[in-house]
Amino acid sequence: MASILFTTMGSWGDLFPFVGVAVELQRRGHAVRIGASPAWHDIVTEAGIDFVPLGRRVGFEEFAQHPEIFGRMPFGLRAALQHFVFDQIDELTRDLEGSMTGADLLVTHPAHIAAHNVAERLGVPRVVGTVFPSMIPSAHTVPGGTRIGPWSGGLGRLMNRAAWRSASVSTAVLFDRPINRHRRALGLPPVRAGLLRLPMTARRTVVMASPAVVDQQPDWPRSITATSFVAWDRAEQRPVPPATEAFLHAGRPPVLITLGASSAVDAGDFFEHVTSEVVATGARALVVTGPASPPPNHFDPDRVHITGFVPFSAVARRCRAGIHHAGIGTTVAVMRAGIPHLAVPKGFDQPDTAALIERLGIGIAIRWRQRNRHMHAAVARLLDDGELRRRAGALGKRLAEEDGARSSAAAVEAALNT
Repeated sequence: MASILFTTMGSWGDLFPFVGVAVELQRRGHAVRIGASPAWHDIVTEAGIDFVPLGRRVGFEEFAQHPEIFGRMPFGLRAALQHFVFDQIDELTRDLEGSMTGADLLVTHPAHIAAHNVAERLGVPRVVGTVFPSMIPSAHTVPGGTRIGPWSGGLGRLMNRAAWRSASVSTAVLFDRPINRHRRALGLPPVRAGLLRLPMTARRTVVMASPAVVDQQPDWPRSITATSFVAWDRAEQRPVPPATEAFLHAGRPPVLITLGASSAVDAGDFFEHVTSEVVATGARALVVTGPASPPPNHFDPDRVHITGFVPFSAVARRCRAGIHHAGIGTTVAVMRAGIPHLAVPKGFDQPDTAALIERLGIGIAIRWRQRNRHMHAAVARLLDDGELRRRAGALGKRLAEEDGARSSAAAVEAALNT
């Protein structure tokens, strides 16, 4: 059996799929560890996986200190990499070098530049694990964060390629200097547009997304494999609290309202305003605040229940709709539950995910800055549109037939034999 190290950056939406795959690989007999910010130690060890701390603590408090990381791609990503990777690159390098000793395979986040460079220097083969393939070039797509496209047909493919060339230039300008500074320190040759190119040098890329949602493009290299969504979200370790269970049993299915984890650190008036709009329709609301401070609880407790954390896999299917930020983990949970979405994206890849929700016909999206202006009408449509509900239900049934942890683990194992 193999020794496999997972490394990731970001928040729960990045970490949870890796934990789910790691648990499955460990069940198959492999020696598995997860290296990440010390902030995520308890989540990993509670799942029975060995944890390796990498660098300094980067958790919700640190996210709140840098609201610029929630900007649109690629600028939000640049801020996140600057504060949480490049500013501690020496510590990450030291910890990564120690943790990769004896590893047969590294499975890493596509944007974890330090992990890519250290693995190349040490000769450790890499697998890139991602949920939505916004950084994989194709003539049939446009880069993540692009406001228009993709286009179809021969002319459309030319325009898509032009968008990727433009992204290559812009990422080179934004990221190549710190990437190549690190590579020089490791004795590695420089790269151009490293943010896009380094992930493509991995032995395999595992896109942990369902073919019902993300198309495997015809011009992707054979090393790229689409599997399905990984549903792990601590449900086995953190059951639904009794008070939440009582609320769910006490009346009609509520509307799930959440900003996930990292986006909740800068919630503003989101929870208060959205909950008021939902209650005004006569619906009930299950409000999951994550690390955010709960809103003033002046609502009727029979109509509104507020909690800090609950596994979405255990409660979303018992709700009638979800209002959220279009974060990857939350979106997948709501998709699997088969209920319609109202997406209010803030930053990172969330606008792309919100656009995907609309293209699939399973929900609607409004911009974060315009949320209060459009929330009333959006909530009314969310609860009344039967076609949204029908399409969301059909997708949920299809996703329920897929096992993303199992298929993704098999794809990682295949890389060991390449």
